[in-house]
Amino acid sequence: MTAVSIILAIGIFILAHELGHVLCAWLLRCKIEKIGVTLTPFPAVYVIADQIRRKSHAVLFLLSGFAVTCSIITGLYFSGLLFNYTFYMASTIQLGIETNPFQSDFTLLTEVKKYTPGWYLHLFIWGLLLALFYSPNLLYGYFLG
Repeated sequence: MTAVSIILAIGIFILAHELGHVLCAWLLRCKIEKIGVTLTPFPAVYVIADQIRRKSHAVLFLLSGFAVTCSIITGLYFSGLLFNYTFYMASTIQLGIETNPFQSDFTLLTEVKKYTPGWYLHLFIWGLLLALFYSPNLLYGYFLG
């Protein structure tokens, strides 16, 4: 049952993340060109906005989903719900998905090509983030201690 709960929570995170992009596009007066799901190279939900004229608007659009996710996780933390195993796992998996160096808003934002020094730096930082999230000491302190 826990795995189903985690998957459901991740689905809610993904929906909220994409709604963050939609809301940002609406606020910037940009047209939503497409909302969809792709299976390649990884399964992903996406929002494509048209008529983004300024670079600063493109940055806001790309970071808006991550900002929504961080807001939700902050709310979970302050409410004490982040210390629930299901919410913790869903939050960390979602952050791992959103910050990955293979296909994420951050890769679109930075436009760093794969297998370049900048990409390897992103991969290294992402690996450290995952190691921190799933370190036995952290997990033991939260859930097993």
